[in-house]
Amino acid sequence: MKHGSRLAKGSSILVAETGEPALTIASIVGPTGSVVYTDPVEGMVETTQAEAARRGLTNIHFTQCSADELPFADRTFDAAVGRLSAMFFVDPVKGVREALRVIAEDRIVSFVVWGPNEAIPFFSAVTDVIDQFVDVPPQDLDAPETFRFAAPGKLIRVLENAGAKM
Repeated sequence: MKHGSRLAKGSSILVAETGEPALTIASIVGPTGSVVYTDPVEGMVETTQAEAARRGLTNIHFTQCSADELPFADRTFDAAVGRLSAMFFVDPVKGVREALRVIAEDRIVSFVVWGPNEAIPFFSAVTDVIDQFVDVPPQDLDAPETFRFAAPGKLIRVLENAGAKM
């Protein structure tokens, strides 16, 4: 699975995120493939496990763990996908290094993060109102939170520091 390739039937994929796209990826790779869903929050794992059972997916497995200490052998997966999860990694560089460690050589990792708050009406509509009435102290720009990687190039620097080839 080189850069830009699609998920293939029979692939083994590690997914760290909030339920989707793990369930969809399990459908794409089919019964000869496998997906391992990870999340540090027990309730997220349980909820996704219940939804997988409801959908009849038998090729998805569940592990409650932190991204910076993945309990998998080196080179276990064909790809690693993190949708809306990297911004909550305790140590983003360590989390990306772990993702790189568990994928086969020359395979792909993919992370999706939120852009700037003002570009996402779902968030900005709420925060704009709150900001009018609540004095919010400045936050640490590196703290685990939704818009941690909103600044252009910030996630790219994490990937580079972790040793990702782009």
